[in-house]
Amino acid sequence: MAREAQSEATASLPKPPVTADEGWRPIESAPRDGTEFIATVRVFSNSAFSHHDMHIVAVDDETGELANHYEQGWRLEDYEFWRPLPAPPTGEGGGL
Repeated sequence: MAREAQSEATASLPKPPVTADEGWRPIESAPRDGTEFIATVRVFSNSAFSHHDMHIVAVDDETGELANHYEQGWRLEDYEFWRPLPAPPTGEGGGL
């Protein structure tokens, strides 16, 4: 009974955003020129589900590694998928 409840609960969790139709691409194709992008790293996984964290990162164009100020305890090879940053909001709005 408890296992069924756990399965139902985990089935309702959002799935990691990793399909091409959602704009996610393999990390191997990420820009290597210092351009910022969003990258996902799998931080937990079991047979029922996995959890991804998303970070804004950039790759140093000289070293090919994550730029120092973007390093968050992960190496570039730890990330699985990436996508470009969205365009900033436009128009007038309440600012700070």
